[in-house]
Amino acid sequence: MNTPALAKQEAAVERLASLETPRAAYSLAEFARLFGRTPTWAHRLHYAGKVKVITGLGRKLIPHSEVERVIGEAGLIAGKSVTVEVVR
Repeated sequence: MNTPALAKQEAAVERLASLETPRAAYSLAEFARLFGRTPTWAHRLHYAGKVKVITGLGRKLIPHSEVERVIGEAGLIAGKSVTVEVVR
């Protein structure tokens, strides 16, 4: 059974795998775009302390490890254990 949460997770994994160059970190807007969400969603996660953010020089960046963690947790929410591995 393909739940909406699992479908969103699979779409996020596909978008992440389709990136041409690996990134060390993403802006809040880029992070949200990976998940098909709005930048407001990313800001809310940040202010709620649900994702780690690197700050410096006036920018907020979300490390790639946080992207993988969020994708992995989405699998647990959907009731399945998922291992995320992006091969470049």
